[in-house]
Amino acid sequence: MLIHVRNALISVVLCVTLVRPATCDLPAPATGGPDGNPIAVLVLAQSADAIDKTYRSELAEAGYAVTSVSFWEKRLTLDYLKHFGVVILTDLPSSFETYTVHAWQLAQNLAPNTEALHTYIEAGGGVVFLPAITGGGRALTDSYNQFLQRYGIRYLIQLVRPSAEHDDPFAEGEIYPIHAISEGLEHLLYPTNVLRWDDAYPNTPLIPSDDEWQVLAAAKEEHGTYSAINNSQVHPERRTTERRLFALRPVGRGLLAVSGIHRYYLLSHVNSKADHIGENNTGLIDGAVMRGEPEGRPSQMGVLLDRAYRFLGANSARNGIGGGTDAEPEEPPSPEFVREIDWDARELPPSWQHRVAVSREFGIADDFPDPLAQGELRFFRALIGPRTVFSSGSGTVAEYRQTALAAGYHAIVFAETFEDLDEDELTALVQACDANSDADFVCVPGLDMEDSQGNRYIVAGAQRWPDPLWMEPDGKRIKRTNMFSLGWGTRKLVSVHRPGRTPLHPQMLKHYNGITVATYDPEGKLVDDGMHAYQWSIGSDSNPVPVAVHELTAPGQVAKAATTGFQQIMPGVQIGATVDYFLHPHAHFFDCPHRYIISEGPVLDVWTIINKDLSRSEDNRDKYRIGIGVRADSPLTEVTLYDRFRVFRRWRPGTTEFRQLVDGHHDAQHMFSLLARDSKGRRVLSPQIRTVVRNYRLRCSDRQNWTGNMPTEYIYTGWRFRFGSFGLPLHNAR
Repeated sequence: MLIHVRNALISVVLCVTLVRPATCDLPAPATGGPDGNPIAVLVLAQSADAIDKTYRSELAEAGYAVTSVSFWEKRLTLDYLKHFGVVILTDLPSSFETYTVHAWQLAQNLAPNTEALHTYIEAGGGVVFLPAITGGGRALTDSYNQFLQRYGIRYLIQLVRPSAEHDDPFAEGEIYPIHAISEGLEHLLYPTNVLRWDDAYPNTPLIPSDDEWQVLAAAKEEHGTYSAINNSQVHPERRTTERRLFALRPVGRGLLAVSGIHRYYLLSHVNSKADHIGENNTGLIDGAVMRGEPEGRPSQMGVLLDRAYRFLGANSARNGIGGGTDAEPEEPPSPEFVREIDWDARELPPSWQHRVAVSREFGIADDFPDPLAQGELRFFRALIGPRTVFSSGSGTVAEYRQTALAAGYHAIVFAETFEDLDEDELTALVQACDANSDADFVCVPGLDMEDSQGNRYIVAGAQRWPDPLWMEPDGKRIKRTNMFSLGWGTRKLVSVHRPGRTPLHPQMLKHYNGITVATYDPEGKLVDDGMHAYQWSIGSDSNPVPVAVHELTAPGQVAKAATTGFQQIMPGVQIGATVDYFLHPHAHFFDCPHRYIISEGPVLDVWTIINKDLSRSEDNRDKYRIGIGVRADSPLTEVTLYDRFRVFRRWRPGTTEFRQLVDGHHDAQHMFSLLARDSKGRRVLSPQIRTVVRNYRLRCSDRQNWTGNMPTEYIYTGWRFRFGSFGLPLHNAR
């Protein structure tokens, strides 16, 4: 009751100061913009057509001037945004998305677009934020919360519903009639299905931490939050009593509204007659949240949103914002595609500094210089594996940083033994890593974990304690290893550790980002050789990251580790950006090759491919060319190009520098890797280069399924195959 009274008082203040004195009447959409023009609404989403066609028509008939633009592809400016009185923002990408195949523009747009929106709100504009958590819920929530942090609100990545047993796609909530936009409203239906296993939910409750927020809609008081355990069910344990689903606050001269209900139900699929959207189990939407069920329960969320648009639009108009425009925002320049390849003139993509771009016109995907990775290329060295005083080691993060700098490292990825750690210690580790990272050196928190079957994993980039629902009852071993893939956020690298001693055959290790190829103890002794497992992972289409781990227990052991065995090499221009790339292997699955190397000394400075994908022979796109370059400070005795386990080519240079072009036709799908050795016995190991032919197989980037041109098109791990079952009752099967 006190919350409602406080919200009502704030509402009165807002009405008087932001819209009109006294009555706070809401303007008509057709005349509520500056100078009596329509309220101009801009929809920002991944796609420019991310609004339900019928709903868009309804908005236009009401008098709104609706424009939709791709937030990912277009470059926004404050001047452009000021043409709109209301901005509906959805599909805000996670950090993962900026590295994906179709993100050439997004990678360049995300930072300036985000800053333009913050400035727009402060200047007097109005933003309505809609979540779109359709997979990888924790990663997306991290992104949303980063955007919303300055406004004192965050999402809790759990699902609000009446109970664990609730089997209706919707539940009744309530709208609080305490504000001009909610006056006279009370009925709310909100969606409750689990959309997908990886914390993909149709609602995510809001957690305000600032008194400026007015909560206008929520689930009922007896409802609470739950967590998914599979594609349709939640764990029986209620996690919290959080239930807030729509809130509003002033920001500077502007206004910000945040919804806890997914855009499917409020924007993009308002009138959908399907009960699934892609892999997401939405239930039959058909306007239920916006206007209620045709012959059942009422819902006034559509009215609340309409009033919110009018309220925000009126405030923007008072600030001279929202005149509307037909102009298109600019788009960063795309690379220049050449359909036909001239093999005598075509240059190799620059090794370790390229990314793929897709031509819609020609239907091809070529590699070009990465605009975010230009400059002098460096081969940074990272130490992976130390344990500190927080777990089974000694020494502090600061002490490790000091000794690592002296030994020539540029980064450390810690691997605290999870069974010796608690949640407070992980939090302290994360804080210590942040405090000891700067423009010259980066410290990354990480874990060494065991699963129920005795397998171990390095989790580089672990920022949060794993959910207890994922763990065995003792809390020390992870049971739901599928959460490594998408459930723990995507800014992390999970490597199967000590694979030579795992109880599983290497063929079963194909669901993870990386393979620890070599593990060394504090004295520098090789205690596990994972080369065989690494080759198996390449052979199973998994594009694994090669990882080298030194299990150090004291800072004094760093100098020895720096001169022993394989080292993790991170090619890049700036260490911060290079480490960020390293921590996004999920996104880099389709990079060919991705930027991960381990070396005992030699440098792999050329490893790249032209035309990895078969295309039209009349465009000379029925062949490929691989570039190889290795250098060392002693003669190279052997350079071997493998296709899975098979030796494809072998050279014995006898020189300190080796350069070679390998041409081939797209006669079969290849999975190439390179291993070179110098006269001192020191090796360098490459990541995978793959080709794609007419009869091809690919993994999804989460490594949980296969795609390709097979009759079934998709084979999901643990799911039933139409001609039989490929599922196995194992903890590491989805």
